Amino acid sequence: MAARRFGVDNLTGIVDRNRVQATGPTKDVFDIPDIERKWDACGWHVLTVDGHNVAQVIEALDAAERTKGRPTVIVADTVKGKGFPSPRQRRLP
Repeated sequence: MAARRFGVDNLTGIVDRNRVQATGPTKDVFDIPDIERKWDACGWHVLTVDGHNVAQVIEALDAAERTKGRPTVIVADTVKGKGFPSPRQRRLP
C-alpha cells in the first residue's frame, strides 16, 4: 500500500501462483481467493500471465515498465514441477 501511496512505479513484483504449499494445496492450507483483486485494492497495476510462457512474462515486464504512478505485480500461473517426471514416473537404476 505504501508503494502505491508514494507512486513507486519502478517496482515490479512477481507472484508464482502454483497453488501448492509445503504441506499441501493452498486451497486447503491457506487459501487466498482472487489474489488479483487484493493487489488491485492496494493500488497495484495487476497483470496475470502463464508463468511457463516466456513471451507472456516478457510482455508483462515490458507493460510494467511502461506503467507510471504505481507499482505492478505479475501473477504467474504455474504448475509445480512442470516438465519433470513425477516420482512415480521416474525409474531408478
